[in-house]
Amino acid sequence: KSILGDNHLPISWQSYYSYRINNTTAHDHSPEPIDNSETTMSPPSIPSKSSYPKEIIDPHHHFLDSANNPFQSFFRSQAGDVTYLPEHYVADVIRPLADLGIHFRGSVHVEAMPDDGADELDWVEGMIETGRCSYVKGFVASCDLTLETAEEEMERLR
Repeated sequence: KSILGDNHLPISWQSYYSYRINNTTAHDHSPEPIDNSETTMSPPSIPSKSSYPKEIIDPHHHFLDSANNPFQSFFRSQAGDVTYLPEHYVADVIRPLADLGIHFRGSVHVEAMPDDGADELDWVEGMIETGRCSYVKGFVASCDLTLETAEEEMERLR
């Protein structure tokens, strides 16, 4: 059952993100364009407008700025400089939903392999406080429970 009630579909835009990022969007997602000439890739199947949900909550997205955030050094070592900020999310997700008449109720920011989950949480909360992403309503962040400082780290995440 959807958390939005019986008349709303729980949907994930992950396949939409993947298609859009790999085929049409040019933010700083990939260092090289992806060559799909060997595969047949078509846009995700989109239902008729009458079957769209009236509103959604996006349960999983990331903000990244690995070139400018010291807590994203591990991510940067694996993926290079990647930038995906609230302004990109608005253009890629919120505006297209609004254009379809779908009310965007909010999102959940999920950490992206930070060196310190609390530092990433502080960064996102700072963007919320300045109005860049007031739509973020929840967070997923990690804490290494094997550390002697685990209790203090958990407090930092509250």
